[in-house]
Amino acid sequence: MKNVFLPINQSLFDGSAHAYYLFNHSWWLASENRGAQIVLIIPKARKRKDPFQWFGLKALPNLKIQELIAVKKKKGGFGLTLNRVYFWNVYRFLKTNLREEDIIFTASFIKLFSYLLEKKELKAKANYVYEVHQLELLDHADQEKIDLELRTLSKAD
Repeated sequence: MKNVFLPINQSLFDGSAHAYYLFNHSWWLASENRGAQIVLIIPKARKRKDPFQWFGLKALPNLKIQELIAVKKKKGGFGLTLNRVYFWNVYRFLKTNLREEDIIFTASFIKLFSYLLEKKELKAKANYVYEVHQLELLDHADQEKIDLELRTLSKAD
């Protein structure tokens, strides 16, 4: 079975419904695909919590949580969120751990997904899957966001 890497640019512990959805989806993938390693890649949390306990789900041996260094501003704070630090760490992690025919899967993180699609050595090995549950075009976003989304989705598998 192919392994699945799910890089996300969100804290699992921010209390949002989206964080719950992402963890629950990863957990479901692991429970349904016992022969595959499911790796949820997240920005390193300041205060580490057990995500299985946090979300009230049974720990699964084939669901791994990989925390990588990210530089983030405090919620509501001033300054930049330095996604390039996290993006680079995700790329480096995948470059080291990705095997032929593995899957890079994400949802709602179009800039991260677009960044990873540009990495030829990853693209040559992996299949890229972007789960669409929200489209910029349908949200009447600005044209720049729509164009980025259309370019990115056209490169996905």
